[in-house]
Amino acid sequence: MVENALLNEVQDAMHKGNRAAAKEILLKLVRGDQKNPIYWLYLSAVMDSREEKISCFQNVLRLDPENEEAKKGLRLLGNVSESEALFQVEWKSPQNNRKFPVTFYTDEEYESEVGLSKTEKTPEEIAKQKKNRIVMASLGMAAVLFLVIFRPFAPTVYVYPTPTEGEMFSLVDDTATPTIEANETEIVRVFSTPTPGVSYTATPQYVSTQRSDDYYRLAMNSIKNDEWEEAIFYLDILTKTEDYIADIYYLMGQAYEMDGDYKNAYSHYGLAVKEDTLFGPGYLGIGRMEMELYSTTSAKDNLDKALKYSPEFIDVYLVRADYFYRLGLYSKALEELNDAEDISDDNGSIYLKRAEIYYEQREYNKALDQAEIAHDYFYRLSKDSPLLGKIYLALGDGENALILLREYTKANQDDLFGQLDLGLAYLTLEDNDKAIELFEDLVEIKDVRNYAYTYLGRAYMAQGDMDAAIPALSSGAALNPYSYETHYYLAQGYHIIEQSTNGFRSYVSALKQEMTDPERIQVLYDFAIFCEDFDLKDEAERYWEQLGSYSHEELPSTIYDDLVLRYPQYKPTNTPIPTSTKFPTKTPTIVVEALE
Repeated sequence: MVENALLNEVQDAMHKGNRAAAKEILLKLVRGDQKNPIYWLYLSAVMDSREEKISCFQNVLRLDPENEEAKKGLRLLGNVSESEALFQVEWKSPQNNRKFPVTFYTDEEYESEVGLSKTEKTPEEIAKQKKNRIVMASLGMAAVLFLVIFRPFAPTVYVYPTPTEGEMFSLVDDTATPTIEANETEIVRVFSTPTPGVSYTATPQYVSTQRSDDYYRLAMNSIKNDEWEEAIFYLDILTKTEDYIADIYYLMGQAYEMDGDYKNAYSHYGLAVKEDTLFGPGYLGIGRMEMELYSTTSAKDNLDKALKYSPEFIDVYLVRADYFYRLGLYSKALEELNDAEDISDDNGSIYLKRAEIYYEQREYNKALDQAEIAHDYFYRLSKDSPLLGKIYLALGDGENALILLREYTKANQDDLFGQLDLGLAYLTLEDNDKAIELFEDLVEIKDVRNYAYTYLGRAYMAQGDMDAAIPALSSGAALNPYSYETHYYLAQGYHIIEQSTNGFRSYVSALKQEMTDPERIQVLYDFAIFCEDFDLKDEAERYWEQLGSYSHEELPSTIYDDLVLRYPQYKPTNTPIPTSTKFPTKTPTIVVEALE
């Protein structure tokens, strides 16, 4: 079928990192058949915002009310009940690129339609998560620690078949006890220093002390120069000549991984464990590939084994932190990073991952502290990651945000979201002309036009051009109906031009969307003022009352003073009300199991 071929093209494009091509194909499929729930479910995996994912999931439930994955997705994204979801469906075509892991088919449908096993992850996730692996990358050898691996007990052995081209193996439980030779080669653990987004130098974390073969030196030079095919060639020769080859298979797994061949990487990490069932890095590699190829939670057992057999290996804690981060279990991720820091506080990836976690939790000052430390380690961080610039932007520091985002977008011209952030930096600095120029270019690009219209409307409003602001904000609201921000700024625009009916509707729409407590406080305050300005006394009192449900500590001082003045019924309390739940933005997974 043509559709099946197009889905295969989506997978190929995502494997190659070409998200734009994959997104374009998916949108064509949806436009061609809006009543196919599979297409909408697929599309949810590449959407950026929570609102757009919800729109996709709701379309799935409109077409297939019993679809469990859509129900689970909605519950994860906003505690939306299944009954509510069926009444909130609107036919929208979301516009952005990111991942959201879902299982799309039954076993038979998945294998016939996509050509993958049901548990295999989508190409959108693989391409996105490859970037996360680069963030956990290795720049060189930071320290050398000598440790003889003792074997005090006989664990369950997982037997992995020899890999063939593109083969996927399964773990087969075998109760055999490994035979330990008295003259086994001593292993030296060489710890690597991960580097985010700069380059991934797959250095041998565990290498034999007895290796002096020319092929080994050639393989190490190839790895150093990112020549993955050559490295695999030389390492393969060593598997036929050396006695202890667990570390050789591990290095082959790294080379395959960096070359984008996750299937063979997975196989070779498995072969490393088959050769040495106490080889911690092998389990770490398997777990990492399970997170990339299948689901985050599938990595649990192997990440536990990696910690058990290599408790002093810092990369174990970094990958485990990423595991919890993807599940949205931020406190557990921070615990793993603390354990990594106990081993060595001289590792930039610890601070970078902390910065990402704090940014997701909207703790921007903490995020800034950690990102600045990470920046000291990674001289290319500003060019390879927009994180530090985004943090400054969230803190309202337009000058520093502009400097960093200019540097980033110059080096990453294809990152459209980086361009949006750059425009927001101009907007923060009230350089409205440059912001308008940039956003007008971006509204022509379908992947980001929903956000670009909103920001363009804001820029026109800041410039005082309401004739241009209202149409732009209206377009943004039509393209991104689940964004509180779009409706909120549109309501402000209507307030300025004194269109009370449209303004009231826009405020109501804004309050229906998900937002943080500080954001909701601001919207309620502006809505109450709006109602008073248009002599809507009952409605004004209603929103003052809602605002009054927040404690004194939660309200900005100016809003608190105005609330006391305008709403005498307000009884301030010093006890904060429960804050709204923060939903995870990194690969939420349906079943969450804690690592040991």
